[in-house]
Amino acid sequence: AQGSVRLLRMTPGQPELLLQQRNVKLNAGQWHKLKVVAQGAFFDIYVDDTLLIVRHERTYVDGCMGLHAKGNVRLRNVQAYRYQDLQESNNDWSIRCQPRHLFP
Repeated sequence: AQGSVRLLRMTPGQPELLLQQRNVKLNAGQWHKLKVVAQGAFFDIYVDDTLLIVRHERTYVDGCMGLHAKGNVRLRNVQAYRYQDLQESNNDWSIRCQPRHLFP
């Protein structure tokens, strides 16, 4: 509805922080592909295979990612992948990550 893609940092108990925003034309009634790649200190955000946002942010040891949409939006085929070392055994992030509206 706002015609933009935004990268925000949302931390429980703190106001959201806008890191970057780009305008994008999204056609109503048409499916669009959103892809987010987080690697090390970088976030790359693509819409319909066009790179819109590249953000060098601090390196996070762990954390959560989410989607937030305004307007008449339908989501399908939402998938998340985590590439992990075979040596890495701690995979408890799914237990700690909750949608922001569920934080006290």
